[in-house]
Amino acid sequence: DGEANCGTATSSTIVGNFLAEAHVYRSDTVLDLRKALSDAAGIAHLSQISDLTGKVLADHLSIEAAGLQMHSEVTATPISEVVIASGSADCEVWIWDAEAGACLDRLRAH
Repeated sequence: DGEANCGTATSSTIVGNFLAEAHVYRSDTVLDLRKALSDAAGIAHLSQISDLTGKVLADHLSIEAAGLQMHSEVTATPISEVVIASGSADCEVWIWDAEAGACLDRLRAH
């Protein structure tokens, strides 16, 4: 049923102090929904999307496979700082600001 795959789902979430609403297709992924909600709320990064029972929805699932329907409510938490940790055989761990590319800290003997 081609029409079923063309349907849209509207999801709303409270992100920090924001209520955001996004429209996505049922065949879109949870990651697409997370990006749409991030854009709608004007927040650069959101944590994983959870349904109202607290179940984390995997980014690779389609909206339909994740069990979301029209006017579903989900939750997400804004991420204020995005960092990356890298390590190597020299027993050092480097903490990086993912957006600026700057080293924030270096941990030795780890």
